[in-house]
Amino acid sequence: MAIKAAMAFQLIDPANRANRTPGATLRFTVDTYAEMPSGDLIEGDKAYCLSNGKRYIYTSGGWVLQTTDNLANTLQDLSGDVFPMADITDGQFLRLSGGTIAGLALPASALSGSYADLTNKPTLGTAAAQNTSAFEPSGAVASEASARASADSTLTTAVAAKASVSRIITTTAPLTGGGDLSADRTLGISAATSGAAGSMSAADFVKLSRVPFQTFTGTASKTVANTTVETSVIPTGKGTLLVPSAALVEGMSLHFWAAGSFSTGALGTLSVRVKFGSILTSSLISLVLPLNLGTGRWRAWGDGTVRNGSVLATDCFFDYSDTTGLLVSEAFTSGVSALTPGLDYTGDMTVQWSAASASNSFTVSQMFFQAVPPPA
Repeated sequence: MAIKAAMAFQLIDPANRANRTPGATLRFTVDTYAEMPSGDLIEGDKAYCLSNGKRYIYTSGGWVLQTTDNLANTLQDLSGDVFPMADITDGQFLRLSGGTIAGLALPASALSGSYADLTNKPTLGTAAAQNTSAFEPSGAVASEASARASADSTLTTAVAAKASVSRIITTTAPLTGGGDLSADRTLGISAATSGAAGSMSAADFVKLSRVPFQTFTGTASKTVANTTVETSVIPTGKGTLLVPSAALVEGMSLHFWAAGSFSTGALGTLSVRVKFGSILTSSLISLVLPLNLGTGRWRAWGDGTVRNGSVLATDCFFDYSDTTGLLVSEAFTSGVSALTPGLDYTGDMTVQWSAASASNSFTVSQMFFQAVPPPA
């Protein structure tokens, strides 16, 4: 620290030395010899150059070097007072306090730089005496390194599994769009025309939905003979007799037609039932056929509609030949049968003889069923 002025002499900024008290000498310090002032000086002015530690006195119009034997003499010469160097001991530094320069002892830690030399240290717990490795859980570093390696491996695998931006989505008509994966891609489909495939409009769907929704055609014969058990006479065929609940809408029409042959013995009557699921829509109970008839012909047909959540069966008939070969027509007992919402229904036709006889047989040769959605 540079001492720019000491006590017991007139303190004037050297740059303003022309304003000194008449006859008073100046004592001041400069950092370098180049800063030694000139002009407005009088015999006896003194200066101390800090850069080379030398004292100078202004004599005969110039600065003259004086002998510098020790710091006490220098301070005394600059201040005009006797500086008690005996009061300064090793390890102390100079302090200006209350107009007096005195020595101030430095603490031991300021000289040694050792934490152990500090005083008034806070009380630390036992953790302060531990090495930092004591606070690492066993294997924590190795475990963390392993976890990072595993995460890196997982990330590498995941990145490798991603599709490259160069991957191409190729479309063919009627699909449109596509391209590589460097940007978002939109796929579309063109509308169908008479000459090209494509999407179907809602209007076209309504038109197509007017065709028969469900159809069934028998492709084989089915015979029931010599039993009194009610038995289905639905033959093997193409299509289905099942009508989904979603299709059973107001205005749907149902149509069936069947034909075949029969023979009778000396006794027995025949019951014929047409069903829609568990609903009995039409029936002929205990029909008396010509007895001891070797071969007779029969046919049955009927229509129904879905109305207000029910099936209305009307115009259902059963024709059969008598002993002379003429057809006799009988009307099925029919009516209104309620439908259960959400339930699918399957069409069925059963026959049942009142007496078991090898001569009592009933054969279905032809069968057709159709469920038609209502007009749009």
